Amino acid sequence: MRKINRLLTIVSLCGILNYSCYQSDKFIQEDEDYLIYYGSRETTIDDINFIAHLKAHIPTNKFLLELETRNDSDSNFQLNYFQAALITKTGTRAYPITSNQSQTELNPGESIKDTLFFEPINNQWLYKQANLRGDFLDQYRFDPGSMFSESNEQKTIFFHAETDDFNKYLLEYGTDKQAIVWNIDNRNKELSLAVKNSLSKAINYFTKTAGAESIANSEIKDGSFQVTSNEIMMSGLVYSLKAHQLNNRFLVELKIVNHQSVPVSLPKNGFRIILGGEIIDVSRVEEKQSNPIHTRGTEIIEMRKGDRIGLTLLFDQLPTGSEEMVLSQNISIARSEIQLIKNIPLIPINPPTQALAQED
Repeated sequence: MRKINRLLTIVSLCGILNYSCYQSDKFIQEDEDYLIYYGSRETTIDDINFIAHLKAHIPTNKFLLELETRNDSDSNFQLNYFQAALITKTGTRAYPITSNQSQTELNPGESIKDTLFFEPINNQWLYKQANLRGDFLDQYRFDPGSMFSESNEQKTIFFHAETDDFNKYLLEYGTDKQAIVWNIDNRNKELSLAVKNSLSKAINYFTKTAGAESIANSEIKDGSFQVTSNEIMMSGLVYSLKAHQLNNRFLVELKIVNHQSVPVSLPKNGFRIILGGEIIDVSRVEEKQSNPIHTRGTEIIEMRKGDRIGLTLLFDQLPTGSEEMVLSQNISIARSEIQLIKNIPLIPINPPTQALAQED
């Protein structure tokens, strides 16, 4: 890593928000200013020689394993690159997301080079709570024998980052201890009451417009609901949320699934944060997945039974140090004024001690 003093903005957009700032794998390999080096190692298993070089690319959170394999045996050799695993100190395994090869047969005396790309989960707690993979670790291990089933021999290769570069990386770009995870305040009595009242209104509305027979066959009929730290489940509508804040950027990942017969709708850009009386509009909305989604114009998303959608919401310039906030939206019964989900109170949560220390 030749130049460590890069703008955090680049890392925030590319690594934290997973925007595709770097599309070319070749560019990543040649992007010397953003690379952390973990050294080169060599080992031999059953007369198969491996030379491996590991490095990490900061903006994309990708690891590059440059692997040269030579067959010094007297027989042909099958190599499956997608069985290769990069392993963290706690045993979490990451498998290649891309490779120039899939499965290769090497004749005696032949050699082949390939570059494998990995995205390991370095912090399990952050990944579970906020889909953040966590800061790079100072060491990883790799078992070349995992790429071919014929071998009973295991030889683990250990990679260690260059100490100075790794310490500079943590100082300049480390986010594990700065990221603030936000959850739904599922102990908030007003939220539970609001959800209960919304369902009651929805049942009354649907009974009047669709009739008693239709409501009897609908998932919404029982008015059941459950609120957890990451989900609101109400009679077939599932609303899942993961959120975190880094400095003044606030990122919310939503997944909404409609299992009920009643169609629901939401304005795509109608999300806001209410913080101490101040209203902050969403800066950017990115649609991650949809299956299928019906729109009215360009602003209204309408979800029928079986539809699901994933949205990533980015809020800029959010003040730090807050102890509570409200995520405001308007998820309603389609083509009506009956709101199902409106204001959701959020609270920051502290990571367990082992989450910050698990990879030390």
